Amino acid sequence: MLYAGPLVAFAVLICLVPRIPGLSLHAAVRSYRAWGPGLGLSLGACILGGLWGHWQDTGGFQWSIDTLADRWAVATHAVFVVAWVSNIVLEIWTLEPLRRLDPDAPGPPADSPAYLAAGRHLCRHMAIHAVLLLGVAVLELSRRSL
Repeated sequence: MLYAGPLVAFAVLICLVPRIPGLSLHAAVRSYRAWGPGLGLSLGACILGGLWGHWQDTGGFQWSIDTLADRWAVATHAVFVVAWVSNIVLEIWTLEPLRRLDPDAPGPPADSPAYLAAGRHLCRHMAIHAVLLLGVAVLELSRRSL
């Protein structure tokens, strides 16, 4: 939840910016970007914790599809790997246009239409990423209840 919680919250915030009076896309994206190091550390902790948990559950790093619980674990880990790749794409390529258009000085970016277009792309990607992260949570909770 240290990674997925804030990321889902920022996805909702950035996608709803046009409907929130007094909040600009620029301010929301800057706030999200400021969380970058914390999100990176929490994702790293999530990966290590997931590997540790799997090792604790199975006594090793083998994945099997023999039982229903095993299949759920493989599905959970597969969706997590897709989310991890999505995170890499989000951090490198989806945010890059916003970084380039963001001036060093406080205030709105100089090229507002381009920034808004990049913001819409960020909203779409963050929404997909949030769904992937929620999918991992649902799969893991379902697996644990088997």
